[in-house]
Amino acid sequence: MAASSREFKDFVRWVSSPDSEEYKTFLSALMPNQHLNCPSPAYDSDGVYRLAVASQKLVIQKLVSGSWEEADLSTPIEAAKTSGIGAGEEVITKTKSILFMDVSGWSKLTAADIHAYATKGLIALKEKLRGYDFINTWGDSVVTTYDSAKTAAENALSIQSFFNNSYPSSGVSSGLTCRVSLHVGEVISCRNALLDKPDIFGAAVHVAARLEPVTKPGAIFCTKDFADRLKEVQGLAPRAWSLGPRELDKGFGLFEVFVLTGPNALDPRALYAPLSSETSGISIFNNEPLSDRSEFEKYMGLLWKCTDTGFEPRPYCPECPSHPVMSGFPPGSPDMWACPNNHTFDYSTEPPTV
Repeated sequence: MAASSREFKDFVRWVSSPDSEEYKTFLSALMPNQHLNCPSPAYDSDGVYRLAVASQKLVIQKLVSGSWEEADLSTPIEAAKTSGIGAGEEVITKTKSILFMDVSGWSKLTAADIHAYATKGLIALKEKLRGYDFINTWGDSVVTTYDSAKTAAENALSIQSFFNNSYPSSGVSSGLTCRVSLHVGEVISCRNALLDKPDIFGAAVHVAARLEPVTKPGAIFCTKDFADRLKEVQGLAPRAWSLGPRELDKGFGLFEVFVLTGPNALDPRALYAPLSSETSGISIFNNEPLSDRSEFEKYMGLLWKCTDTGFEPRPYCPECPSHPVMSGFPPGSPDMWACPNNHTFDYSTEPPTV
């Protein structure tokens, strides 16, 4: 059959609607070992696709290494189903690991540097990325999503290594580095009506985006939700080290933040200790072992519980050490901390008394 002038999303709707007249018509017409060429989707513009019949059902196939295979259409099918959502229509969400990357030093680039990065650097960077099911650029930022937190973390490390080891000839000017943030949560997956291609939205996307500006240049930060996913495969994935609570960008709230490293890296947390201006109620003091409580240490003016692998970076109450304390209690007093037993302490000016 001849090629169609329809868009790829039309073919997707046909194969995902077996009760429709279009489905039945194409199924009947293509049964005698025929096929209908179809355009490539926006997310895979170099791919070769066709509409065909396999096992007596209508499918979209992709040419892979010289042979036709049934294409993975989970993302475009759901996007097609959610495009033009009206009253009473279902909104489809998916749990995804979200990666945000921003270029530190971007504002200092010349026009020639920006052009080199956009035309050469991004191409080289894309070659380092694996296993994503969504990718987009927002200015100098890149956002990708993954089914696996481990895969997202490994890609973050690849991005970090790319910036650390690239030369200006590859499109990455001297002095450029990255900030990468990671979060996991429910995203709304639907078609962007302006761009006419799949896009992601939702609160989880906002968290990842707001974490990126507070990430140190050259570092990879993640949320506790993401770190918990890595902990489920501890020893088989990159490692997350808690930095304690930090305020996200634009007053988005206080989140426990982790720094990501390779699985065999040494504890990096001393490199990321917050300044007193960065975190309410915290002052930096020298480490001073507590003679009467060997399992606890004073660090940054707080009690931190020791574990076999180092400090568990969460302040604990001096009066009931099994309870972690939280900042901002009572409301309106950012320098006060409290535990579940309502013991309150002011850590803004001196370490706790023990």
